Amino acid sequence: MKLSDKIEGYDSMSAEDKLKALEALEIEDDSSKLKKLLNDANAEASKYKKELKAKQEELNSKLTEQERAEKERQAKEAEREEMLNKLLKEKNVAEQKANFLKQGYSEELATTSANALIDGDFKTVFDNLGTFISDRDKQAQVKALDDAKRPTGGDPAPKVTKEQFNKMSYAERSELFEKDKELYDSLKGE
Repeated sequence: MKLSDKIEGYDSMSAEDKLKALEALEIEDDSSKLKKLLNDANAEASKYKKELKAKQEELNSKLTEQERAEKERQAKEAEREEMLNKLLKEKNVAEQKANFLKQGYSEELATTSANALIDGDFKTVFDNLGTFISDRDKQAQVKALDDAKRPTGGDPAPKVTKEQFNKMSYAERSELFEKDKELYDSLKGE
């Protein structure tokens, strides 16, 4: 709606009269009306919201005992199924851990490998396998070095001549046999 529509005979007025008429025109403040309408709409929405909540509570209270029992049964069944899945996973992890331990994995490496295998995390399984092989190789090298005969400073056992061997008692010959079987065999065979 135009302001000129609120003034009678506006179209037939001169420019000066139009200006005076417009200046004299009082415009109503519509914002207070809009605020009132908004407040009314909010109050009505709040009322409907409360009614909806009351209806939902009423509907929930009307559930039969059978429906409540069914909901409880379903909740318990879901809980049991979750527990069963957890126990099955723990059992499978324990079995796989035992397999890894049999292969020589460390306790920690066996645990992480078993969990990764059950969870389908094959990257971790193969990373742990690489670690295991590396550790096993290091252990083998250390064992090989420990088992290797180390030379001692000088001749480890005094050489026994054939003449000395012939003069030895049975106990002395047994001792030589225990210490240096090759020497014993060579002296005995001569």
